[in-house]
Amino acid sequence: MIAQKILKNTYLVRFLKENRFLYEAAQGLRSWVTCRARKIFSVTLMLTNRCNSRCKICNIWQKQPKGDMPAGVIADLLKARCLSRMAAFVLAGGEPLLRPQIDEILTLFKGRKHRIASNGLMPERLEEIVERYGVREVDISLDGMNETYEESRGVDGFARVEESIRRLKGKALVTVVYTFSPFNRGADFKAVRDFCAEQGVRFAPNIYSCVEYGEASVGPERIEALEHGNGSGINNPYLLLYNDWLEGRVGLPCLSLRNKTVVYPNGDVSLCQVKFRRIGNLTEQTMDEIWSDPATKRLQEEFSKCNECWVSCHRESDVHMLRMLRRFMPKKRFDKKYPSRGLDLVK
Repeated sequence: MIAQKILKNTYLVRFLKENRFLYEAAQGLRSWVTCRARKIFSVTLMLTNRCNSRCKICNIWQKQPKGDMPAGVIADLLKARCLSRMAAFVLAGGEPLLRPQIDEILTLFKGRKHRIASNGLMPERLEEIVERYGVREVDISLDGMNETYEESRGVDGFARVEESIRRLKGKALVTVVYTFSPFNRGADFKAVRDFCAEQGVRFAPNIYSCVEYGEASVGPERIEALEHGNGSGINNPYLLLYNDWLEGRVGLPCLSLRNKTVVYPNGDVSLCQVKFRRIGNLTEQTMDEIWSDPATKRLQEEFSKCNECWVSCHRESDVHMLRMLRRFMPKKRFDKKYPSRGLDLVK
């Protein structure tokens, strides 16, 4: 109950997210508790595969036929006993605002911790949604300014993104999500970071991965802005370990498979957000049935040894949790229970 009250306090959430040490500690502790109990604390709901962007890092916008997650699937999911009491939901897509009757979906989340992950291309509609349904958190994608935005996202939309941010400030906790990818460079990172500072919104760098559902095929590249000691001001260990992971110096168990999941528009539940491994479908089974299935547990155990991606939705929480446990567990016990390498490459 205490944790739920904390998460409902917008100002406290903002403070935690802006304080790196406290944020890492809170993330690590929550991950550890829910992993031990195999309780789901994060669910990404791909509400639709409709999208008004034409991104190079994601080809969801090309998917046919167009599909939308039934409201009944979500209503049943919210009753699942396997959800942690602190469970948070990401309403994503495609572009979630394009899901027909999105209002019907948002009414289901009253009193639940959730955020909208939007491309910000519909500023008036986004503002209306936030005000009408009291949405506390909104993530807006921005991978570069003006020309870079148009090149990477396939549409001339920077001005609309800027308007969305301006409209939402003071009404929700706005986080600008910048994705390092082969389609932007260090100068874009610095420009977006400076833009966020000027606008007074949170800046959250992310790293591109070849997500199977998005049918992205461009391979990951070394990121110069994430080199150790280059003066970029980055202090997030998840980001700073990326280049070392890419070159094989970092290996971590993927423990977040035990407390995170993703649901696609047709109700498919996947083992993780990068590799599409169907573990069930919410139009055929409940989430409790899927999560308690021995086959699901076997897959989670098998893929816990996977070290093939560095996607933030999984690996960031793994990094925070393992760094926290390493501080408090005897070294021999930690090394035996959570065999890892490379965590000591960053302070």
